Amino acid sequence: STSEAEYEVIDSPLRLSSTDWERVVAVFAMGKDWQFKGWKWPTAVDVFNNCLGVYLQYNDVLAPPEAIQKWNVTVLDLSKTRRHLDRTTSLHFWRLLDEFVRQHKREFVRT
Repeated sequence: STSEAEYEVIDSPLRLSSTDWERVVAVFAMGKDWQFKGWKWPTAVDVFNNCLGVYLQYNDVLAPPEAIQKWNVTVLDLSKTRRHLDRTTSLHFWRLLDEFVRQHKREFVRT
């Protein structure tokens, strides 16, 4: 069966209240620890133990940054030249997110 989910996308988590933080389900990682300064969770490891971690990179990059390799983050590849494949990557992200929410954030699953 299928159902709809509504997500709110933000770009500055520093203004989130403690209630808002409970609703965070995914984070796009940039590969630098400073990205998480001032967040509810003190380290990137803590962030990705509480949220789905995603890192986007071009498919011609041999390996993601070292930090990404150490964190619980899924690497999704994008092609510089075959942009029509972006949809496939997008769908993969949404499947990952839906599965993460079903497994780890059951309070947000509508039945």
